[in-house]
Amino acid sequence: MPATPQPWMTTAQVARLMGVSVSTVQRRVATPSDETGSIPHARVGPRLVRFDPDTLRDWMDAGCPSVDEFRRQRWMRGGAA
Repeated sequence: MPATPQPWMTTAQVARLMGVSVSTVQRRVATPSDETGSIPHARVGPRLVRFDPDTLRDWMDAGCPSVDEFRRQRWMRGGAA
């Protein structure tokens, strides 16, 4: 039986997971993707973002690289971009 997908995470949940403040997560989301520190996310509305838990854990396991570097790493391993 396939695994049940986990609901996408809020900014507050990501902050708790990473051990940082909500404002730190918001700043990192606002960082352009080609700079170190940006967090992989999906924009749901003009001000609302959500985070895929599987992608976020993969990103953290990779050492929190820039989003562009993370996408390159995943592509080279044959994962989704």
